[in-house]
Amino acid sequence: MITYAAINLTTKKMQIGSTTCFEARYKQHLTSDMNPEFNRALQKDPENFFWLISEDDGLDTRDEEQFYLDFYCGSPWCYNLNPYAVQPPSQGGTFWWNNGEQQVKQTDCPGEGWVKGRLDSWWTNGENNTISMECPGEGWRPGRTVTPEHAKKMSESGSGNVWWTNGVEETRAKECPGEGWVPGRTTSAEGRVSWTNGVSNTFSKECPGEGWYRGITLTEEERVRRGDANRGKKYGKRDPSVGKKISEKNKGRKFSEEHKKSLAEARSKIPVQICEICGKEIRNGMGNLKQHLRTHY
Repeated sequence: MITYAAINLTTKKMQIGSTTCFEARYKQHLTSDMNPEFNRALQKDPENFFWLISEDDGLDTRDEEQFYLDFYCGSPWCYNLNPYAVQPPSQGGTFWWNNGEQQVKQTDCPGEGWVKGRLDSWWTNGENNTISMECPGEGWRPGRTVTPEHAKKMSESGSGNVWWTNGVEETRAKECPGEGWVPGRTTSAEGRVSWTNGVSNTFSKECPGEGWYRGITLTEEERVRRGDANRGKKYGKRDPSVGKKISEKNKGRKFSEEHKKSLAEARSKIPVQICEICGKEIRNGMGNLKQHLRTHY
């Protein structure tokens, strides 16, 4: 399972999640509306998000995501609405329903007085489009039809446009925007991860060089800020059924010798961890840090 966090560089809020295929989940976030605040911010400006992506641990449990949700969910720095690490629900087979005042999206009709469709939604008869709260008449259905005139405008507006970049910004245009611009796009955040040498941090697809390892080093000011923000907070207990399901699913599972070796190598590279709340140094990796953090709650 791959655990990730999408951090808004303007507001510093983050969305925490886990998946077996990050590329597919990234595309899903760009089209989904499951979390309106996060999805709108991401879809408005994808380049304004910093992605922290862990390596695939080879397991199909969401324990690491749950740990970070227990710590951050409910705080001003977290987009997540659900405090539990579960697979996003499928939207297949759901429809919009409205009663003239409210609208909901679900599989079955909510009750008497509800009809399919959204408030002030589009309707089409295959040739023309209109906006209405009710079906305009026989032969009309929810949706829109692209008219020949609209298709022509879209074709003319996008025809011949290519991406240009000056190394910082990017834009689409038919001709070069000016001096210093070249064809192509600014490096996308997708596929890049955080690296640190214990003092500085950077963001790239490959290791910057000797002495660098995966992760982020927090400044003393950031540690103090996070500690002040979380001090005194109380978090609810995790749903016992979630842990029971994970335990039953992993019963009898054993790591391969190769996986044990890779885990040992990874642990040997982990530096001393600093508790963000009390500032205590915790050795021997993230596991001990997690155990220590639980003593604060």
